[in-house]
Amino acid sequence: KIVVFGPALPMNIAPMWVAHDKGFFKEEGLDVDLRPVQGIPDSQHPRHQWRKDGAIIFQSPGGSPPFRSVLENRDHIDGEVNVVCIANRTAHVFVAKPYIKDIPDLKGKKIAGDLKGGSSMDAKLVLRHYGLDPEKDITWIDSRGKPPNTERFRLALFDKGEVDAVCCDPPHWNIAVQMGGHALTSCRDLYEIPEAGFSTSPAVIAARCCAASWLRVIAKKRRSIRSSGTTTTSPASWRVWLTTKCTKSGARCSILTPINARSTFTPASGTCRRNR
Repeated sequence: KIVVFGPALPMNIAPMWVAHDKGFFKEEGLDVDLRPVQGIPDSQHPRHQWRKDGAIIFQSPGGSPPFRSVLENRDHIDGEVNVVCIANRTAHVFVAKPYIKDIPDLKGKKIAGDLKGGSSMDAKLVLRHYGLDPEKDITWIDSRGKPPNTERFRLALFDKGEVDAVCCDPPHWNIAVQMGGHALTSCRDLYEIPEAGFSTSPAVIAARCCAASWLRVIAKKRRSIRSSGTTTTSPASWRVWLTTKCTKSGARCSILTPINARSTFTPASGTCRRNR
């Protein structure tokens, strides 16, 4: 049994549901169960019990959460590494009140985000890029585990004017704009990071569990969405991304990009280095 879980149901994981509904996983001999899990305290997350029950665990939609797992020094059983993705830009977008003109204006302001999720990781990369200290210059309102779910909670705060900005994935950031906000420079505008795919633990990767089958499923759902005229990311970003390694030193993750250029992202500084 393979269990794929993810927070909420953002649009960037629509290809996974397409693959499931069209039976692509079954065609490859994969018994896959999709289990949405809302933001909850990590100690209560059901993935720990699923592993004990013998399930192979994958997480979707990938993206920046593997940075968090490195910073938290998770072991090889529970760590996260991006293994296959179809987009090269993260989904989260910064949306702020009209009086916030650009990222530097967020100094001393309140931002709502999931402090254990990709929204805060993406936000902190942007803040560091503009010279702000995410831990000292910003007041964070954590939406993890808050009812009715992490996304709606932060949107409610934004609508009531209790925070100055939010960092959300689609369609939630679009809703924030409809509430009177406007989009700021976001992580997706600055860096190429694997997104809209799957991550798993180093232990699963070492066992080489169903790697070839996963790749074939990704290729099938890419062709399916193209043929239907539906896209959830830019056409140029439909690529297979493979994460080669994550090291604890400097919390760096090295990835292979579609154009065979090597990029190293360092969350501690928010910098990006590319060597072709």
